[in-house]
Amino acid sequence: MNVFANRTSVRADNSSSASPPAADAQPDRRTTRTARRTSGGTIRVLEPARSRRQAHCLDPARPAVDARTRLARDTRLVVRGLLRGVLFMLAVSLPVGILLLDIKGLGNAVGEISATELTQLACLAAIAASFGWLARVSEPDRRFAVLAAGFFACMLIRELDALLDLVADGLWQALVATVAAACVAYAAMDWRQALHGMARLMASRAALVMSLGLALLLAYSRLLGMGHLWRGVLGDGYERIVKNAIEEGAELLGYTVILVASLGYLGRRLQRLRRR
Repeated sequence: MNVFANRTSVRADNSSSASPPAADAQPDRRTTRTARRTSGGTIRVLEPARSRRQAHCLDPARPAVDARTRLARDTRLVVRGLLRGVLFMLAVSLPVGILLLDIKGLGNAVGEISATELTQLACLAAIAASFGWLARVSEPDRRFAVLAAGFFACMLIRELDALLDLVADGLWQALVATVAAACVAYAAMDWRQALHGMARLMASRAALVMSLGLALLLAYSRLLGMGHLWRGVLGDGYERIVKNAIEEGAELLGYTVILVASLGYLGRRLQRLRRR
């Protein structure tokens, strides 16, 4: 009887010890990993898994690889920065070359029909087209891109005022009002998306360059092209061609800077869309 009682107590102890763990107990990740690896019946002693940081520190060849990678990355950044600087210098040198073409090559007074004016129109058309293309391919930027394209399209129509007045008096004003109203109404239909698109542009590096171009166009060129300023400087030797050349050259510089910024922003947005 004692033996039977002892066996019964042993079985009860074993059954109680083999009871499943509590549901609220959280198993150790290392223990769980070891249990999975030893579920085939073979008992093995596994070392704890090393973290990536520990493996990085223990690998003697890793610092050399990281140094070479960092050197290659820095080299690419420097080369890209130098190329951007060279391209930007070439872009801002364009107005001077166009002015030389007008004055020395074509012999005109940089009036309404000149290489400078035609280049300004081409820059404005390219800027408006770049934002129009962004509105076509990027749905998150569509509302703001249409608004920006309409803004530069209105500036393009304003530059064509002399030609449009030959068709009908005040035609350019009606066109500007129509384009502006349509673009503003389209952006207002989802003003939150338009605001997000504008904020996305303002957070980019292109916004600083575009702001510089707008300042050159809307403020600097107007102030630099004041007639009484050059009459005071040149006195009796004042000629209108000097005032026109400086004012139109400053305007073309502003258009060129804005074009560089808009194309750069378009390229960056297209690159991110491809990654998605």
